[in-house]
Amino acid sequence: MNIFDTYYEEANYSLIINKVIDYIRDVKQNNPYHKYNLLEHTEHVVKYLQSHGADSDLILAGWLHDVGKVATKTVNPKTGVDNFLGHAEAGVEWIEKNFPQVPQRVKDLVANHDRVSEIGKIKTLLHLHDDKWIEDLFLLREADAFSHSDFGREEQMEQFAKQRERFNKIKMKEQLNASQK
Repeated sequence: MNIFDTYYEEANYSLIINKVIDYIRDVKQNNPYHKYNLLEHTEHVVKYLQSHGADSDLILAGWLHDVGKVATKTVNPKTGVDNFLGHAEAGVEWIEKNFPQVPQRVKDLVANHDRVSEIGKIKTLLHLHDDKWIEDLFLLREADAFSHSDFGREEQMEQFAKQRERFNKIKMKEQLNASQK
């Protein structure tokens, strides 16, 4: 049984997943943050999401979160280290070109999986999405971090905990403001 069989029969995502697998199969990630090639990393993300009860849309976002790395990969000629700047945006472009039927919720998760660090972004996301989407974004980020190398993982997890705390404070403040109106 393939890793995606259970989740995608009803959602009919297997065609998308098969194309993603073929597309990312041979992409190396030569940098200190990754210990796996892109396909192996993505499989680890998906397994983590599955083990934490993610729904089919979040699992699909896990499969798609790094597809933009194929188009954005550059290699630093001095160090040989791979960079993937702008991969989230490039990933959404790839999804829209190849699979426009992917739900907007999934595209938004892909677009934001690396960008929830500043307060303004958290406030914007709170106004655009429901609490479940925000929790799914945090879970996707956590799955991504756990599927990296050990390099910097502890710092990333501390950063995520602070971001969740900020999110909860902002959410509580906004709810209080709304109730006082």
